[in-house]
Amino acid sequence: MCTNRDSLTPQDISSIAMMPTADEALSMFASDLGLSSSSSSSSSRVVLLGQGKQRDLRRFLASQSSTIHVPSLSMKRRNEHASGQRELHSVDTIDQLFSARMRTPIEFQASCVSSCPLQMLLNCSRTFEKTMNSCIDAAKRCLGHKVMTSTQPAATSDKRQSGLVGTAANILAELAKFQSSSPITIESATTSFRALSVEKGFCRYDGEKQTIVLPLVFKTFFQLRMLLQHGKEEKRVVMVCVRSPGTITGTFQPPQQQQQQQQHDSLLLDHVAIDLDTESFYSSMKEQCQKVVRELLLGLKDQVQHSATETTANNNNESPAATTTTTTTTTTT
Repeated sequence: MCTNRDSLTPQDISSIAMMPTADEALSMFASDLGLSSSSSSSSSRVVLLGQGKQRDLRRFLASQSSTIHVPSLSMKRRNEHASGQRELHSVDTIDQLFSARMRTPIEFQASCVSSCPLQMLLNCSRTFEKTMNSCIDAAKRCLGHKVMTSTQPAATSDKRQSGLVGTAANILAELAKFQSSSPITIESATTSFRALSVEKGFCRYDGEKQTIVLPLVFKTFFQLRMLLQHGKEEKRVVMVCVRSPGTITGTFQPPQQQQQQQQHDSLLLDHVAIDLDTESFYSSMKEQCQKVVRELLLGLKDQVQHSATETTANNNNESPAATTTTTTTTTTT
């Protein structure tokens, strides 16, 4: 436990005997940042359908001047006037650029703190969609390259290679059918913040103010819908979890100030800051998207082969009928 009650009277101590400790209060705040939402189409609707499930975070805050800082989790530049080339010069890879943008903090005042979970979920969902679409585009380029290189004489002479190229071309044709939509969409999304025990964190005092830093695990769960077709439309559901370590820092209102406001039933926060390892988070997100796209390609491959088998079977069923008709006509003559 990490509390200082030296300045409190016996009556005050009695009145706060049942209230949570500072680390417990901070853990509860982190837990209430999580949000579950569902959608039938895009990530923008994910948030709209989740508004009724949020918790009131203002009960943890000391005053209207209290603030919260969280990572944006967005790939967009916070400063639209900033030069993209200047950003690239400060990092080694495009992945590090996206990670840096996702780590950029955004501030919420006490009056609008209730929008914080919604904004984080929306930004995370949009980032996931962009990453997924980027992986799908990469798969299209890979398939297109395979088809283009098949025009070489050495490649076309190999029957097995020719069959693989034909399959790649058919899969590419199936992907091309999704012009105004994506073959993979988000059905639901859930964010989860879990603060670890105080033994793994630390606390400090700055005058009368108490600050606690706790390790944090951030998880986002996505339920995805993969559109495939085997004679009729099939909706394959895929579950994905993306996670990241981080920290949550909470600065609490001084006990004397809390006494003056007659708030002895809870510990209230002046400031909260969350920091996440967005580099590992984006790496995990990209890895999960690549796995889902590979599953999509395998599903499309089965779909192409199923269609080819049906076509062959239909042709074989029609051939004997035509032969029988010809034979009967000849016999009659």
